[in-house]
Amino acid sequence: MEAGKSTGIVKTPDGTRDVKGGDVLFFPAGEHGAHKLTNTSKTEPLVYLDVDTIGDVDVAVYPDSGKVGIWSDSVNGTWKKKDRVAYYDGESDAQ
Repeated sequence: MEAGKSTGIVKTPDGTRDVKGGDVLFFPAGEHGAHKLTNTSKTEPLVYLDVDTIGDVDVAVYPDSGKVGIWSDSVNGTWKKKDRVAYYDGESDAQ
C-alpha cells in the first residue's frame, strides 16, 4: 500500500485487521490466501500495488460469497458455482 493516508481493513480466513500505507501483505495460493481488502477512509483512495510471481493463471476463492475468480490469457471472469457473476456480486460492502 502507498505510504500516506491510505487506510483499510483486510479480511482473511484468520480474521480481520487494520492496514495502512507502507504495510506489506502476503496471501498464499489456495483457500488459505483468500482475502478482501476494503478502504476505510472517507476522503482518501486506498492505493496498493499487487504483485503476482507466477503470472500464467491467477485463481481467487471468495469464501464469504461462494465465488471463484479466474484470470489468464484465455479466461477472465468471476463465477458463483457454475454461473458467471459480476466482480462485486455478493460482497457485503461493495461500492
